[in-house]
Amino acid sequence: TKNVKIETPLYYFACGTGNDFYRELAPLAENGILNIDDYVVNLPKVKIDGKEFLFINGIGYGIDGYCCQEGERLRKEKNKKINYAGIAIKGMFSTYKPTSAKIIVDGKEYKFDNVWLASTMNGKYYGGGMMPTPMQERLAKDGEEKKISILVFHCKNKLKTLMIFPSLFKGEHVKKEKNATILSGKCIDVYFNSPRPLQVDGEVVPDVIHYTATA
Repeated sequence: TKNVKIETPLYYFACGTGNDFYRELAPLAENGILNIDDYVVNLPKVKIDGKEFLFINGIGYGIDGYCCQEGERLRKEKNKKINYAGIAIKGMFSTYKPTSAKIIVDGKEYKFDNVWLASTMNGKYYGGGMMPTPMQERLAKDGEEKKISILVFHCKNKLKTLMIFPSLFKGEHVKKEKNATILSGKCIDVYFNSPRPLQVDGEVVPDVIHYTATA
């Protein structure tokens, strides 16, 4: 929540399937139990079509949002475990098309073509172990302002895209500077030139063309 004082300590025990929040903070846990008081206050927010949401891990926009949308559809149809990697690969080679994007970070504008995803993060992980922003910190260091980070993954060649994509799980995509751009700031505006699915901590918002995230 925003600007709320935690009166009673809150603790977290990982029991889901993705556990990206715990994955990042596990070294701070005792016997698998993590105190999360500092991590659930003053969360960043995202504004989409006039609606505001807080997010604890991150926003997936592009093929990551598409994977969540397809996963929800398949789960309703088949009621079985979903292979998100398989959805991503199929999407890259058939149903999903990259787009052009305009990114504005604290007033500075950047433009990209052949964008597969433009994900803004509060933490390091999302998507069951993907690490789009390895340098992102949830809490501001002493004397510094809180910031959020965006990964813009852009590549014209589909085969090269497929080769780079798995490196997101180890954070090694940062070495591919021609295709992976990471920017940080307090306010991040993302515009696509055509609507694409978006997910906020796994919750899908279809047909989004613009979002604003603020730390």
